[in-house]
Amino acid sequence: MKISFMTLGCPEWDLATICRRGREYDFDGVDFRGYLDELDITKLPSFTTHAAATKKQLNDAGLEVSGISTSIEVCDASLKQANLEEAKRTIDVSRISSDLARWRSRSAPDS
Repeated sequence: MKISFMTLGCPEWDLATICRRGREYDFDGVDFRGYLDELDITKLPSFTTHAAATKKQLNDAGLEVSGISTSIEVCDASLKQANLEEAKRTIDVSRISSDLARWRSRSAPDS
C-alpha cells in the first residue's frame, strides 16, 4: 500500500525537508495543502512556473505528489467567483501530480 502525508501538518518544512523527511518516514507521496507560510500553493512559483523542478526534486527523493488540496467552499454562493478562479488555478497546479485535486466542502450556509 502506498501512503502519503499532507503538508498542513508540517507548515515550516521547505521542499528539501519535505523530501528528506518524507523518505526518512517511509512515505511514498505528499499531498500539498499549503507550503511554508502560504496556504494557497497556486500562488507560488514552486508550483506554477517552477513546477517541473519541484516535481523532479520530489521524484528524485522517491516521492510523488499524491494530491493538491484546497479549501474552496463550494456551498457559499457569495464566494462563487473567487472559488472558480482558485479552482482553475488548482486544476493547473494539479498537473504536477497525477491530476488529483481535492475540494473541501462545508455544509450549506443557513438561509
